[in-house]
Amino acid sequence: MPRSISARLKQGCTLIKVQPCKKKMRLLVISNLYPPHIIGGYEIACQDFCEGLARLGHQIEIMTSNYGLSNRSNLPDSPGANGGQVIKRLLNFNDSQKAKDRFLKKWLGIKSVYFDLINFLVTFYEILRFKPDVVYIWNLAFVSLSPIIGAVILKKKIVFHLEDYWLGAALRFNQNRNQGVIEETLKFILNFLLRRTIVKTPFIALSEYIQKYYLNQGMRGRNSVIYNGLSELLFIRNPQPVTRNPKTLLYGGRLIFDKGVHLILEAMNILQNEGLTDVSLDLVGAGEEDYLHYLKNLIQKYGLEKRVNFLGLKTHEETMALYPIYSIIVVPSVWEEPFGLMVIEAMARGCVPIVSNSGALPEIVKDGKSGLVFRKGEVSDLAEKIKQLLVNQSVLEQLGANAVADIKDRFDLESKTKEVEKFLFGF
Repeated sequence: MPRSISARLKQGCTLIKVQPCKKKMRLLVISNLYPPHIIGGYEIACQDFCEGLARLGHQIEIMTSNYGLSNRSNLPDSPGANGGQVIKRLLNFNDSQKAKDRFLKKWLGIKSVYFDLINFLVTFYEILRFKPDVVYIWNLAFVSLSPIIGAVILKKKIVFHLEDYWLGAALRFNQNRNQGVIEETLKFILNFLLRRTIVKTPFIALSEYIQKYYLNQGMRGRNSVIYNGLSELLFIRNPQPVTRNPKTLLYGGRLIFDKGVHLILEAMNILQNEGLTDVSLDLVGAGEEDYLHYLKNLIQKYGLEKRVNFLGLKTHEETMALYPIYSIIVVPSVWEEPFGLMVIEAMARGCVPIVSNSGALPEIVKDGKSGLVFRKGEVSDLAEKIKQLLVNQSVLEQLGANAVADIKDRFDLESKTKEVEKFLFGF
């Protein structure tokens, strides 16, 4: 087995060359969250691929958690949007880590162990009942690794679809000091016992960055990079940025420090000091109270009260409808972004992205061709990139057209779904 990352990457690329599918699959898809209950972008991608695989004739059962539901018992099965799927919200979503009281934390720790046992039993039963060809695991954060045990005991083929860092904690045996002692100890033992299986399990990574991350964590199973895709229906035809508002920047996502929203405000301050006083910013999303307070203090400090608007949370459909209003979307993340679903959605609708060179963002945006990339955390570079687009309408229009064409070429959902289908049959 080659030890270097480059050698293992090369090996992974070779191993995924498989023959076309000769039969239809029964897939048990496990994800901690599934639309309409979402926190990030992977839940939407999971739904897109599940619906696409169902359209290809595969029988899909999605097992997810009771997150976001007021009545967490006796939940009926629900059909998927495009048929060929059944959604079961049977797993317990454990958010006991939020507890601060010591006594409550201990009690919730015991309750968490109970939830883990239930999640294992539920998964075990569903595998026996559904008899899947593959157990296709997307994310088990706040659910625990216990569902994997059921698949292992029943000797089912497992494939991970990794869209963030959740599995890395298990591979490093991370312990969370916010959990109770009982819960922490049992999870440590569970993760330790499963590690040998996990590192050999095939996995799909949504970006080259995430692929390298998990190879560095010791994953050595068959692997491939398959980007998230977009339906043809989401693309805007013949984008015309000149009809948009070129002076209002858009940001969408969580309002937390890691996302770097404060950098946009600081860049706007630099621009107004250079005479560009008509630049405004619309913020879509919600976030942590402390960080929101910090942002509002910056807005007041720089005199931006009339030019920064908090639009609040929007549904996915509402956000998609917003993109054609704007010419520029800014994604100034200071943490390493695993991907950037909002970026490709905005590009498909004709927005020109300005992104930091964090994580997988430079994989998505071709600097100077389909958008602009600035050095992570460097406000002056961000301000320069914004200015470059504001003062040159022809460049803005060309990048907008290029963005749509590039996303169509590289992130088509139908072709990505077929790549997933081939990988799942590649045992």
